Amino acid sequence: MIASSLSTLRRASGTILAVTALAAGAQAQTTVLSTPVGVVTETIARGASGLAFPLIGSDLFVGVVAAHDGGSLGFAPDSGDIGSRLAVDGRYYVEVVTGPLEGERLDLDTAATIAAAGPSLVVDLGADTFSTLGSLPPDALTGARCVIRPHMTLAQLPAMFTPALSGERRHRHASDSVSLLGSRGFETYILGEDGSWYSEDERHGGEWGRKHRAWCARKKHGTPPTDYRDMVIPPDVCVVVSVNGRGRVWTHEGLVRTSAFRKNLERGVQAFASGFPVDLAPTQIGAYVDPSVPAGNRWVGSNLFPFADQIEVLFSGRKPLDLYFLRGDGRTWQALTRSWREDFADQPILGATDMILIRRKNPDSTFVIPVPFEP
Repeated sequence: MIASSLSTLRRASGTILAVTALAAGAQAQTTVLSTPVGVVTETIARGASGLAFPLIGSDLFVGVVAAHDGGSLGFAPDSGDIGSRLAVDGRYYVEVVTGPLEGERLDLDTAATIAAAGPSLVVDLGADTFSTLGSLPPDALTGARCVIRPHMTLAQLPAMFTPALSGERRHRHASDSVSLLGSRGFETYILGEDGSWYSEDERHGGEWGRKHRAWCARKKHGTPPTDYRDMVIPPDVCVVVSVNGRGRVWTHEGLVRTSAFRKNLERGVQAFASGFPVDLAPTQIGAYVDPSVPAGNRWVGSNLFPFADQIEVLFSGRKPLDLYFLRGDGRTWQALTRSWREDFADQPILGATDMILIRRKNPDSTFVIPVPFEP
């Protein structure tokens, strides 16, 4: 059970509210616990603001894997036709919520799952997907509880703002836009007046646009490759939203994740989101040198800033300092412009909806964030 309603969660610039629903059956010993529901709101000023999306749209299917063959996962016969719960053009992922692979997220092959027309689903793995695993060993998911959840896409962004984001096809400088950090830097997508999203530079060839075009090609999707409204914003990254004109109120509603969250950390700079609607401290995400982790995957500390792993918060006026590095003791997080005696290791510097960048010396494909509240 969730120990509290989490309604005490507050942020200086916004409000995070999560509510749990408990329903007791006819007998006192029977209790049904629903998934916690959350709402995040913030006032977004004109200009650039960082945002992350820690809440889940909905749980479309929940079941325990009975068997799997490669990317095909089979469930109990009474699970019915899983594909019938999906939209033909929907973007979905399967999240593992129990077992050794808890927290892994696998892109759903929507067309193949619908075509199966039964108690099974098919996942889409590989470099041009948002799956956190590149392959599935035999029976690795047997006995694990899995959930189908909708991906966040660019098409959903405008309605999350009041008034809604707006675009103008002929005068892009007057349109609202969103930028995602890829391997070649920030990639910007501009909102058109018809609800389409256009790449700022079609020749850029960045990873987000490439993954979207690869998905369109695999699915023989009808959306033109120049329209990115169906492009995914995965739950482990954050974005920069640039708003023209007056400020807006941003509202993010959904379910609260109650299982561990995985993020494939890469060497170098990457956007980061924790997957939970609470501000976290570095120690809560395991950002310290852990001797039990192989040396080639550990966090790296140094008393010299350029040689240490770093956390940076961008486009946020809420914090007086926004750049931190891990000191040589492997645990202390120091702000670059503060006294070295001030330790931020246990301070909630990782805002739930902030634009956060992590710079790592080592990769770690097994990085996992435990649930930061009492389940």
